[in-house]
Amino acid sequence: MFKKLASNLPFNPGLIHQISFYGKRLHREQSLRRASFVLMALTMVVNITAISFPAQNTYAGSDSNIMVGGGSATKEGILQKYDQDPFVRAAYDSFGITRDHITKMTLTTINTKADWAQPLVTAGRRPNGSGGEYPRSSGGGTIYVHTLDSAFSANTIE
Repeated sequence: MFKKLASNLPFNPGLIHQISFYGKRLHREQSLRRASFVLMALTMVVNITAISFPAQNTYAGSDSNIMVGGGSATKEGILQKYDQDPFVRAAYDSFGITRDHITKMTLTTINTKADWAQPLVTAGRRPNGSGGEYPRSSGGGTIYVHTLDSAFSANTIE
């Protein structure tokens, strides 16, 4: 289009305004393309960074946990906490769970919604305010036991 306007300029000098308008428009289009390129490059940098450094799980624990700092998903990690922390050892012992029981345990998946003969229970260092909760004395202090379904229904977020 620019060549057509420029070639007709000697025959029609009034086209100079159209050429000026067209030149300004080309300049704006060029600026827009540069900005698009910069934004696409920044998007690629963000994506490469996200791929290079994937999200890590965070520890969302509380000071009510029996194993402060979190336990471990491995038998060795649980045994290490059992051996190092007297409160953890006393809490397990109060339920009749010994180190030998832990070494013989196997990984099992449970369905908390299943119909169990007895309700599943959980314990913590602090009460959570749920109904049916009771304190249990252990050699290292007091732990608070409650049914697992009441632990989910209680307002434990502070």
